[in-house]
Amino acid sequence: MPGTTSKAARPRSSIGTASQTQQSRADDRISSGYNYNNEVDRFRYAGRLWREADPKKLDKVLDGMVAAGVAWDPTLVIYEASRDLQRAQTNPAFAEYLHPVLEEYFKPNPANHGSYFIGWSSTDETFWKENYRIWMKAVYDFEMKGGVIGTGEDAGFIYQMYGFGLIRELELHQEAGFHPLKVIQHATSNGAKILGKDDSLGRIRVGYKADLIVVNGNPLENFKVLSPLGVEEIRDGKAVKTGGIEWTITNGIPYHAPTLASEIKTMVAAARKGQNRER
Repeated sequence: MPGTTSKAARPRSSIGTASQTQQSRADDRISSGYNYNNEVDRFRYAGRLWREADPKKLDKVLDGMVAAGVAWDPTLVIYEASRDLQRAQTNPAFAEYLHPVLEEYFKPNPANHGSYFIGWSSTDETFWKENYRIWMKAVYDFEMKGGVIGTGEDAGFIYQMYGFGLIRELELHQEAGFHPLKVIQHATSNGAKILGKDDSLGRIRVGYKADLIVVNGNPLENFKVLSPLGVEEIRDGKAVKTGGIEWTITNGIPYHAPTLASEIKTMVAAARKGQNRER
């Protein structure tokens, strides 16, 4: 009705709502027709999970994780489409880097795991946005308590491509409140520490494995410079394309990143051409 607000239209934040009854929380998050085996239902209501947590109890859980030496790789990127589906579906990298097999898998289809966006609504996105706010705060608090944070992407699902997903993961760690230097640490020395290899990996030091990237730009100012798509900058009043990884060095062997990217684009173009022939 005009002038009224539906309870489902806007989530109430779980932060500071410890007095809210369990019944009202249940009414907010679960419909009477909920089916766990239906991925649309499962992922829709997964967007309401973090708001269920009592803030004080969640804080104790984080303390327990730190005390137990648990490392946390949140893979924030993999569910990002749930909070902004159109952004995920129109990723400009898809034009040249998305293989048609993966492109087909990404389309909403109950037969494919993670392809659950059938009837996805603005209400679903609103709940997921709140989910991310609470989730990111928990990740940030975990590190402030002494926890170790890593980075990952879980790519190959939900509109995430390998490599591109990891770059976006770095951006999301920054969104969570971490300084870019800390984000780089999450992706390098923290990863080595989690693997128990911090005596030989993850740092630029004599005696460590020479796994490096040479970037045209400063990731501390803009993580997007890591993308093969590059970025635009204003120089002398004109837009100039720059950025991108120039060299990837693995075990001391340099690989020209633009050449590798070009090979990927060629493979994708060939696959699309072959697919069109079959049609």
